[in-house]
Amino acid sequence: MLPVFTPGSDIVVEERWRGRLWSAVPHRVIASGSASLITSLPRTTRMVFATNRGLPEAEGLTRDQRKHEALKTGIARPVEFDDWLDKVYVFEPGRWSRVNLAWDPNRDGKFLGWYVNFELPPAGTDTGLWGKDLVLDLFVYADGSWAWKDAEEFDRALSDGLFAPSLRAILDAEAEQVLDDHAHRRGGFDPALLDLRPDPVDAPVLPVDYAPEGERWQRSYPVQSIPPGPGS
Repeated sequence: MLPVFTPGSDIVVEERWRGRLWSAVPHRVIASGSASLITSLPRTTRMVFATNRGLPEAEGLTRDQRKHEALKTGIARPVEFDDWLDKVYVFEPGRWSRVNLAWDPNRDGKFLGWYVNFELPPAGTDTGLWGKDLVLDLFVYADGSWAWKDAEEFDRALSDGLFAPSLRAILDAEAEQVLDDHAHRRGGFDPALLDLRPDPVDAPVLPVDYAPEGERWQRSYPVQSIPPGPGS
């Protein structure tokens, strides 16, 4: 089950990697229950991610190579970023994916479709949720067609031992469930969510301890195998 939050409140959705905070994103709660959490992120939302961009270790690398090396070596620093799309997120307990709907303000608010981010099932924290992006993504376009994203990068993460080989079968099964959800218009594909495009004037804000120089980035967390192994 998911922790339940007050609608209208702000929470922080974290990523953690090898015992470190890896990203912190503020979310505004739209609806919350033990079986589903719906949040919004307008394009004015400011978030913090660990990145090696601009570091000597990443010089001359492509974006995908940089991200892989950061995960592999752990050499990264927290940097603030602003989003550029209006988004609504849907989290469900025990699911190895999170669905977000996206609108492009530079194209008259055009609905782009559903971005499926494969990640660890969400777990509660003192400020919201945490999980971990698993590199692989799937995009379902507004017309119903779909395509994989970052499949080669996912293969590389497996071959380099960043994730356990058994993760592939888990995410294959999750993808089947996602596409079935889309076919039946449930979960993150419920048509009612299309009416929830967020207002960019009122964006959630990270607590100060999640700023790049904040205390949260100095903490250590239990190291978890992916997929979670015995005792995790």
